[in-house]
Amino acid sequence: ITVELPLLLGGYPPEHVNEIRRCLEIPAARLAALRRTEADVIRLHEFLLRIDTEEEADRRNKIDAEFHLSIAAATGNPLLIKLISDMRNSLEDESLAVSVVVNRRAGARAEHLAIVGAVARQDGEAAADAMRAHLDAIDQSLVLLGRSAASSR
Repeated sequence: ITVELPLLLGGYPPEHVNEIRRCLEIPAARLAALRRTEADVIRLHEFLLRIDTEEEADRRNKIDAEFHLSIAAATGNPLLIKLISDMRNSLEDESLAVSVVVNRRAGARAEHLAIVGAVARQDGEAAADAMRAHLDAIDQSLVLLGRSAASSR
């Protein structure tokens, strides 16, 4: 995978997209935990299994997008699903770029498990905290990518 920096996500810098992502996905995780059905929990676990077994980064990132949309779907709010779906379209380049960061796949797996566990337990605050930690880790990976690109010039 070739990463070109600076990233522009749908024409927007990552920091702008990620601010909005936090405004949408952290509350979505909280609501998903409070409103989810057993079918939602099963679906989230299925996405985790698919992400774990997929070796191609681009396909794994598409599954990851579906995972995040499934969290939105568990809220039962169709507008939240639409907003996160629209935002995810801008995140594809970021997701592929972050996937090359060393140990990011294992980190993402642990973060996803924490989110799903909190949703399954119907613990809204833990789900929000787990999503926040996941987004923090992505932001940190972007910082590492930027440093790596700068040092290789």
